[in-house]
Amino acid sequence: MAKVAAARRRIGLSLFVARLGPSLLIAGIVAAGLVILVKVFAHRIGFTNVLPVVWVGVVGLPLMLGCLVAAASARRHWPTRLHAASALDDVAGTHDALGSSLAIAGRGIQSGFERLSVEQGEAAAERAVPNDVARIRFGASALYGAGCVALAGLLAAFAPMRTSEPSGPQPIVRVQTPEAVSEASEKLAEAREVIEAAASVGQASDKELEAIAELERELEDGLRDPEDAVAAAAQTLEQAADNAAERAAQERLEADAVRDRLRSIDSEQFEAVRELAEDLSAGDFESAAEKAESLLEQMRADPEQAEQIADELRELAEQIERDREIPQTDQDSTQESEESPTEEEFREQLEREGVPPEEAERLAEDYQRDQTQQQAEEESQERGQDRADELAEELRQAADRADEHPSEPEDANQEDAGDQGKQQPDADDSGQEQPQEQQGDQEQQGSDQGNEPGAEPSNQPSDTPETQPGDTQGEQQERNQDGEQNGTDQQQGEGSEEGADKTPQPGQAEGQDEGESAEPSPGGDQGQPTPGQPGAQPDGQPGDQPGGGPSQDNVGEPGGSGQEQPDQVGIPGGTGEGEGAKRGLGDVLRENAMQEQSAEDAESAAERFREQADRLTGSGLGDPLDELAQLPPNSPWDGPTEFVDARHEDAAESAQNERTIAEWFNPGNAQTGDDSIGEVGPQQAVRQAEERAQRAIEQQTVPRRHADVIKRVFDRLAKQAQAAQPAPPVVQDAEDAP
Repeated sequence: MAKVAAARRRIGLSLFVARLGPSLLIAGIVAAGLVILVKVFAHRIGFTNVLPVVWVGVVGLPLMLGCLVAAASARRHWPTRLHAASALDDVAGTHDALGSSLAIAGRGIQSGFERLSVEQGEAAAERAVPNDVARIRFGASALYGAGCVALAGLLAAFAPMRTSEPSGPQPIVRVQTPEAVSEASEKLAEAREVIEAAASVGQASDKELEAIAELERELEDGLRDPEDAVAAAAQTLEQAADNAAERAAQERLEADAVRDRLRSIDSEQFEAVRELAEDLSAGDFESAAEKAESLLEQMRADPEQAEQIADELRELAEQIERDREIPQTDQDSTQESEESPTEEEFREQLEREGVPPEEAERLAEDYQRDQTQQQAEEESQERGQDRADELAEELRQAADRADEHPSEPEDANQEDAGDQGKQQPDADDSGQEQPQEQQGDQEQQGSDQGNEPGAEPSNQPSDTPETQPGDTQGEQQERNQDGEQNGTDQQQGEGSEEGADKTPQPGQAEGQDEGESAEPSPGGDQGQPTPGQPGAQPDGQPGDQPGGGPSQDNVGEPGGSGQEQPDQVGIPGGTGEGEGAKRGLGDVLRENAMQEQSAEDAESAAERFREQADRLTGSGLGDPLDELAQLPPNSPWDGPTEFVDARHEDAAESAQNERTIAEWFNPGNAQTGDDSIGEVGPQQAVRQAEERAQRAIEQQTVPRRHADVIKRVFDRLAKQAQAAQPAPPVVQDAEDAP
């Protein structure tokens, strides 16, 4: 029935309007409260200018929520068809005719009485009016709600926003021009180029480069003021300069410690290595490296002179080691560390003595800085002493290797290599079986090694005592320090008497030609002593060795040790290629030369950093003397002075009335006997300077490579100063007054 459905909708709409009033009131109150909160507190979170769309959302969102709540509540209480039919019966006065007819019609099969009731209900529905079922009326709550919503809209549209009052002076906001930003970018780019150039040679770190790059990004993004960015870049350059200067000072101290050790070398005691001793004494390590390589080549080429060179190399090493300063004992160092107070203790001690806290803090910081600097200087000097000891050890090892590997004819080396292959013990004795092909390769490689200049046949007699089978490495080291050991303990690998140490010793495979790399043997260690050489068991028989194990029973066998051996690469005075490269005497000397060059590079880098920092900040661009000359004088007597000659033009007429009050001082008068007045002898000053330079060269306080240049300079100055320069004319007195 259509009228029943209309009555149902009328009742539901009435329920919605009844519930909309309270919801609208609550929504209006919430909207007004939100507007007030935004107006009062928005400035605290940075919202000083709110867009109109935001205000629409602040007011409209609570209103929409109120309508949705009212609609949901009305839908929950929505009337049924039977309830609407009963309401129509009440309005039309049909005494439940509509309700009864709807109830009977829903049953399906109807009797005669039921059909009559349905017909009566349809007739009653014709007389019913659906609008009379329920009245739609807005209550007081709806009016109040509409008023609250209107108030919220008015507040959002016309109420002023509250702004925060400044608590202090307002900062001046400077608007940067594009020209200032461009100029700052150019300065930062120059600073970056300077640091990149220094970093390419190891005089700057990546951290400093990243700092400059970060400043450039911030300047480009507008996050940093141009002047602030330039100042920060200058500070970064100053920090880099301080680091480079500190590094240069440490390297300079280390190099000076090495020079002090080598300066006392008496080169007159040597014959074969005199030039090397002179270069070491003068601190010319580059030339010394060349001399050392030449001597090593000479030792390999001339066995007769090799012994003399080796003895002088040992003597040279002993001279270097004799000048080693006596290290401080552990007890003295411990006592000194206990006596030195910390920064906090030093500050507390000053405060107890009545020093103000600020002054005590400053003095404590200075004290800590001095202690740190002193410790760094001591460490640098200690490293320099260690480098000198390393140089002495390399000299001794070069001499020992010369005694161990004298040059032999090629046929004898090949014959010895063949005998060595025949003297190898059977594989059954060592518990391992060698393949025939591997043994052939070992014998072939042994023959190749015998042809090298550093190979020594087993039957070659030696002037130095051989290492006995039961000797330990400590006993061999003692012989090495006395200059009587042939250096075989420096060449032992895994099969040496020490057994557990697999690290190749310095000087291993040093007997090879310069620039050549030694190839490891396929199955064994190339540094293992062969039968007949010092340190090997006779006839390859296993023997009990201190520190050795079962794996050492096959010492001297090709492939006897199944373990992987380290590569042995290294030549004296050369640079070996490959993994496990060893340093030779020439390498150690060149490292000292490179250290001095590194110190000079660090000083140059520090100077460049400071100059660039001065250019960034605008300081140091002018001459300080010129700036000082522009200042006004402090007194009337200061300032430029002009000499005025008040004499008459005819000075000869008044010469008889004049007297001598001063004479021109001639420095060469006392030595040369030149009594002439008015003549200056600059040759004497040049001669004295030349004598001082000659003494400096003789005392080796300047590098030897600069000696020739210094001599040529002073010779040229002496020739130029031979002719005496005329002195200014003698000043005559003014004419006496009449």
